[in-house]
Amino acid sequence: MPNGAKGSGSRARCTERAEARALGDTSDPQVPCSLRPIREARILQSMVHARRLTRADAGRLHLLRREALSEEPTAFGSSPADCRFREPSAVDACLVDDDRAVYAIADPDDPERIVAMAGISRESREKQRHRASIWGVYVSRGHRGRGFGRAVVAACVDHARTWPAVDCVTLGVSADGSAARSLYESLGFAIWGTEPDALRINGRAIPQHHMMLRLSTSTSTPSPIGHSVSTDR
Repeated sequence: MPNGAKGSGSRARCTERAEARALGDTSDPQVPCSLRPIREARILQSMVHARRLTRADAGRLHLLRREALSEEPTAFGSSPADCRFREPSAVDACLVDDDRAVYAIADPDDPERIVAMAGISRESREKQRHRASIWGVYVSRGHRGRGFGRAVVAACVDHARTWPAVDCVTLGVSADGSAARSLYESLGFAIWGTEPDALRINGRAIPQHHMMLRLSTSTSTPSPIGHSVSTDR
């Protein structure tokens, strides 16, 4: 075999072993630094888990919702003064409703605190029972870019699939929320219309994009990796 061919084959085998180690054990000192992020991304993906909140979480959800409305006013139609979750009792009622669910992720360093959330509600009117809406998507600033937003939205979509006859999931996203829009599009949502004057804050008109995902024509929700911000009605 020519020396050149032999050298190429050896280099290829070395590359394959390096990639295998990168996807398996990053403690191997021979794993190239350039390949280690692949393994780290896989580890991050396996660690991101959104759980459905229960009545016991009402107080924690109330605090995060209040934070969301204060930190991202252009992303939400509600304000702290008129939010339907002003009182923990209202949050409690939401968490026990069969037609509503909220998914959240706890702070890795403080499990008693939640830092990401998304809610989903099924329409109550008979002619709209095939529809569900995602609302209240939010990730605390210090925890963005870690896949939390994608995880909670994906969990809501998966929950919608458990409701009989629900075929479409809708949401609204501020025209200011380009990162959020990209996240939703990566999950299969598409814009069907834009409301040019949906919100007004300090005299400024803020458009809102209306998006929809057809469950009957989409596959199972992709694994939760990526990043997020927020949206609401």
